[in-house]
Amino acid sequence: MKKFTIQNDEKPLAYLNLFTDFDSKADLLDRILDQITYDPDIGFAGFSHKDGLREHLKWQMGEIGHIGIIDESKIKVIIEKTIKKCLSVVNTTKPVHIFVFPTFSEFVREKMNGVTGYSPWRNTILVYVNPVQGWYTQITGTICHEFVHAVAQNYNELITILDQLIFDGIAEHFSEHVTGNKSMLGAALAEKEAKRIFHEIHSKLDSDDSPTRKEIFYGAGKYPMWAGYSIGYYIVGSFLKGQDKIDWNNILKTSPKNILEESRFLV
Repeated sequence: MKKFTIQNDEKPLAYLNLFTDFDSKADLLDRILDQITYDPDIGFAGFSHKDGLREHLKWQMGEIGHIGIIDESKIKVIIEKTIKKCLSVVNTTKPVHIFVFPTFSEFVREKMNGVTGYSPWRNTILVYVNPVQGWYTQITGTICHEFVHAVAQNYNELITILDQLIFDGIAEHFSEHVTGNKSMLGAALAEKEAKRIFHEIHSKLDSDDSPTRKEIFYGAGKYPMWAGYSIGYYIVGSFLKGQDKIDWNNILKTSPKNILEESRFLV
């Protein structure tokens, strides 16, 4: 593991932990876990117990196999630049903890341009990288997206399907704002189709049911892949159009129900 502090003058903005330099695949997961210690602010990289972190890493990293060399100096430069851009728009009370791991997942390699992320707890971002063509661009958007989740969890619990719809929508719009790149997930559905599916799932918005969530967001059932992201993107887009001034700090503190009610998505 390599540790870096991203700072502005003397103020720490983020702590970056890279687990991407390894010369042997044997016991890779165990060796990673051995290097992650308990932090009173974020537990074990956002998990209260190491067993939970182990299961998550095992799922996200996939069956360990061969991947190309991950350029750590490039990752450091990209993440530092991106975090500073995010923090020029949004204020945080504490530094963000960022953990970067390799992933051998075929899905991430083929469907996510080699990069995916997750924010399991406030001020915590986990990023998984497989160095396929285009991953440099993808990691920028992933950091912006997960930054929203990491900061928003200081103000809102992200539990229900509605919570995820709204905050994934915010995350995609925020990423567009910071990077200037159009949201891939937001364009998964046409707006008419997004509204049709939204009305179909309306009774489930307050649910935290995992199978339903997987259907809506990950294509594990009757709905197209990324449907939930696209629905959230349109809802938040409608909400943003109604704002005289877009203040991302206030938006991250606003409850998902209020954002839905103030949008014109249902009209």
